[in-house]
Amino acid sequence: MCNPAFEQLFLYPEKELLGKKVDQFIANGEMAEEAKDLTDRVNQAETVHVTTRRHRRDGTLVDVELHAVPLRIDGKIEGTYGLYIDVTERKRVEKN
Repeated sequence: MCNPAFEQLFLYPEKELLGKKVDQFIANGEMAEEAKDLTDRVNQAETVHVTTRRHRRDGTLVDVELHAVPLRIDGKIEGTYGLYIDVTERKRVEKN
């Protein structure tokens, strides 16, 4: 599932992502290994906070800050909650 902010940032409609792993869409290619590592860490009950890059549907790259936490139900990890924040402008300013 995703919210309208995710749809706007990555240009994917929620209906296209339902039931699929989001990394297949936004972290493919050279980003796949990093994304798998981050997902594995969250699935092992770790909270993750990183700045990285991800692909939009149109192929462009976006700098994002990712906050990911495990979703626990009755003490068992049942999923992941991820929050992506577009930090492209911040990164551009930092370079100058």
